[in-house]
Amino acid sequence: MNEPRTVTGRRGTDRGLSGLGLVMQLVGGVMTAITAGYLAMFVVAMLGSNGSGDGGMLLWLLLVLAVSLARAVAHKQAGDRLVFGGAGTPASALGRYLGLAVAQIAVVAVLLLTHDGRGEWLLFAAMVLGAWPLTLLLVARPILDEVGGEVPPTADGGLDGLSILLLVLGAIGVGVGAIMLLGWLEIPAKAKSGLMGISLLIAVVLLSLRSIVHLRAGVRGTTGEDATQTLDAADRYANVGVTAGLVASGLFIVTVVNEMPAGASTAVMLMLVMGAMVAALLLVWPVAVRRFVRDRQLTALGGNRPLRARAADRGLPTLGWLLLALGVYALSSGLVTLLVGHDLAAGRRGGDDPLAVLGGMSGNMSKTSLWLGVAVAGLQTWAGLALIHMKPHYRQAGMAYGFAASAVALYTYLPALDALTRQSVAVVGNPLGIAGLAMVATALVIPVATLVLVQRKLVDPDAVADTFT
Repeated sequence: MNEPRTVTGRRGTDRGLSGLGLVMQLVGGVMTAITAGYLAMFVVAMLGSNGSGDGGMLLWLLLVLAVSLARAVAHKQAGDRLVFGGAGTPASALGRYLGLAVAQIAVVAVLLLTHDGRGEWLLFAAMVLGAWPLTLLLVARPILDEVGGEVPPTADGGLDGLSILLLVLGAIGVGVGAIMLLGWLEIPAKAKSGLMGISLLIAVVLLSLRSIVHLRAGVRGTTGEDATQTLDAADRYANVGVTAGLVASGLFIVTVVNEMPAGASTAVMLMLVMGAMVAALLLVWPVAVRRFVRDRQLTALGGNRPLRARAADRGLPTLGWLLLALGVYALSSGLVTLLVGHDLAAGRRGGDDPLAVLGGMSGNMSKTSLWLGVAVAGLQTWAGLALIHMKPHYRQAGMAYGFAASAVALYTYLPALDALTRQSVAVVGNPLGIAGLAMVATALVIPVATLVLVQRKLVDPDAVADTFT
């Protein structure tokens, strides 16, 4: 393989590894907040139950939550190592995450096998929990070995990849905020004028404004030519994001606790933990962006050459890692749902259940739609791999996925938009429900973003060709 061409003293591309690190920081941080929150709520509920219930099962569930938390922390740490460097190598950090992922799957498998778990559930857990670790082992580990175990520095310092993530995630946030605002309009007038309704409106408006700043930073980064302006826009989002997240989560805690009846100490503790979890979820990404910006600013100050806003590959491998992460999850969960049965994988929920609606299990989510979803996930995975490796057909792969996914998303979710609006307020205090809203927005936003981003011309096609030969 030819030695990669350099740009302003650095490699033309880092193979999207810094972008992969940001994705892993985001997912690992979110899962850490969720599992830590549910672990804390589980402990509070156990203490409030005065020892009632099946002690053996409770201990097993506690173990599952603990090992899941350890996996989530290791996931984030592996992302940190890819982005910022540190002790050990990215490969060793990735190895720790893979080991804990295997441990989590083993604990879940033993729990199912020893408590009359059905084989279908075991298959479901193994495929869904193992899809991403297996993907990292097969795709990321060889790239780390190829680049020598360290992420190569690039002329843009990973700014193009960060900008793509800001653009995509900001657009998703704007979509979720719009759905939430429409949902607030659906609640009764009396509820709107109460403390809960007013607090909810303030929180949703704050988070919507935060998403607009988020999106603006992404637009600035993907279209601008000045690295300083890109860093400033990202830093502005981080500051607004942290402030809005703290205020929104504070409103949630104060409002919910105020609505609690006197003497409900266990319920108050559970709501406080839930509020802390919501705050942590809202802070994960802006804190990660702020840390990234500070690190790149220090790098630019300490180097001989300033950062450039454009990478040779325009940050497209970062988009590839995002598509791959979402694609393998959708592919594994879709396939196992078809294999073991829709009712087993999703549970029997009514069409008006908010989680059923938000999970896409209502409206047009028939077996035909499930097959379409699997086909789109396959295209998404293919497009992600093409972008990560910058294959000659990467543009065609991205367009094929973008057009197909857009059509399927409209077919699947448009009939459910009314239900989404009506049910969005019902899940505002449930992180998993809000994640469902984000899933719908993701399905609508990412294909369109992919169509647009793959059309951009590369800054230095020769450097890209040399690096990915």
